[in-house]
Amino acid sequence: MKTLSILVTLSIFLAFIGCTKDDTISSQLSSDEQAIQEIVANSDSISGFSQSDESLIDDPSESSSTLVQQNSMQLSKMGFDATNAQVKVFRWNRRVVSIDRNVVVTNINDSSAVAVITKIVTGNIVISASYSDTASFPDTVIRKPFREQLVRKVLLSKVGRFKEALRNWRPVAISLVAGNTLSDSVNSFFIMNLQVYSPADTFTVTNPLATWLKFGKVKHGLPQLRHTDSITVRVTVFSTNDSVESVVTRWNGERNNFREKMKLVSNTQVSGGYERVFEMNVRTHLPHGKAIGRCNVIADVFSYGSITDDSIAVSNRLWGFPYDVKW
Repeated sequence: MKTLSILVTLSIFLAFIGCTKDDTISSQLSSDEQAIQEIVANSDSISGFSQSDESLIDDPSESSSTLVQQNSMQLSKMGFDATNAQVKVFRWNRRVVSIDRNVVVTNINDSSAVAVITKIVTGNIVISASYSDTASFPDTVIRKPFREQLVRKVLLSKVGRFKEALRNWRPVAISLVAGNTLSDSVNSFFIMNLQVYSPADTFTVTNPLATWLKFGKVKHGLPQLRHTDSITVRVTVFSTNDSVESVVTRWNGERNNFREKMKLVSNTQVSGGYERVFEMNVRTHLPHGKAIGRCNVIADVFSYGSITDDSIAVSNRLWGFPYDVKW
């Protein structure tokens, strides 16, 4: 009986040790995830890029009266040529109503982890237009709702084993941001690649969420640019639609953001559709009051009908390339 009692006691003790060990591992993973989520939310090198992409996709608000009072010469500069449209478009804006943010930590191990930042954006495309082909001024405001998903990834390295989990992780690389309207089935086109030519380097991206740009001064790392540096952005789009998409470049300014139409440089019919190349040259700007600007340049692609037809659902894809700006 004494031997049996000892064995039972030993079994309970070992089981307790095992449970404690499992609980410790589970607790450690939980605290690591929480620490990484906090780093992603509060680290300047991450939150700055996140704030940049949110501000870039949200155009300045305008009243309905303003939208129908501008003349066509001024309005045609905003990213769309309104010839042969079902409605004659003078101006359009993307207005964001809400953004739901979520960070999920994946691939966490003893040396690294990946944080996936997902945002669900809702809002309206606001179009200043006329149903008359001969109109010289807009007389109608069309609002088309959209729901969009933006995704970006952050790679973190484990740099310590401190009790305080926040001290153990450091961001080492960031991906591009990729966006598309939901559901994705409404999109009749996709972005094939994005090319960025800068004084720092040349980049060709075919998968925005699998392209890592390392922080720091390293080859093929996150571009470190100067105020007013010139960069060229080129995006290639495959589309099943014979009507050319509306493609704009968005990038950060000193006080206000910029949005301009990209130039269509080639339109080639290929098997199953069309391959189109759009290009734009922009100058970087250091945002006012910042020592370092965490910026993005975004190639923002809308289907032809998204802007020109009052009944076709909004169809959009965008890729945004991050870069730093200093004086």
